[in-house]
Amino acid sequence: MGTRLPASLIQQAKKRTGLSSNTDLLTVARANLVAEDSFADAFERTQGQLDPDLDLGF
Repeated sequence: MGTRLPASLIQQAKKRTGLSSNTDLLTVARANLVAEDSFADAFERTQGQLDPDLDLGF
């Protein structure tokens, strides 16, 4: 499978990840797309349930 991406995008992603292989970089990118992210579910479950002693700093 071939992929065309701007060279600058690839360079920035490699710099950020420390990866040097395009194949490894695309594998990590795709894995991140399918990785479970339960933030939205956790956020919804805890809506309105802040600890009254939580210091929000203001």
